[in-house]
Amino acid sequence: MAFTKAMTDKMSRLSQLELTEAVASNLKLDSILEWVGELKVCDTEGIDPMFSTAPFNMKMREDKKISTPTREEIFFNTSNVDGDKKFFSIPKVIETK
Repeated sequence: MAFTKAMTDKMSRLSQLELTEAVASNLKLDSILEWVGELKVCDTEGIDPMFSTAPFNMKMREDKKISTPTREEIFFNTSNVDGDKKFFSIPKVIETK
């Protein structure tokens, strides 16, 4: 499967990446797909599916109900809130275009 310009544009838009024409043309997406495609020929018959490569079983803890602070308790000691719904107000750290 060859990556077309339309596919590359869609991928960059969905991933919110700005790719210049020079960068987009230099991407080796076809070779990545070929490399991943090699997995299709692997014989996985008789191999159990797994969710971890760790050689041990994870011990699961029992779910326990705990009490959490109320909204009033959370905002009690701060004056840096915004609006009636009381959201923390923080300085802007990311610029958008």
